[in-house]
Amino acid sequence: MRSRRCGCGGIRLAGFAHMLIFLGFGVLLARTLMLWGRGFDEHFGLWVLGPHQPLGKIYSLLKDVFVVLVVAGTLVFVYFRWCGACRG
Repeated sequence: MRSRRCGCGGIRLAGFAHMLIFLGFGVLLARTLMLWGRGFDEHFGLWVLGPHQPLGKIYSLLKDVFVVLVVAGTLVFVYFRWCGACRG
């Protein structure tokens, strides 16, 4: 069975949206581990990613950026679902 391609570039956009969601959840996994660790020790911060470490401040910004990217990737799929984009 051959794959169907639409003229709107939806396959590439869907692939990019999948990548955003996957990378975003990878970055957010570190946050989940930190919150789990803080359930046992309030100063837990995955060593270099703690809130008072230089990399922790960079991670905090990166986490917020990836949250937005995950939402953007999800909205692409909401658009595909509601508008029926690229149905062959």
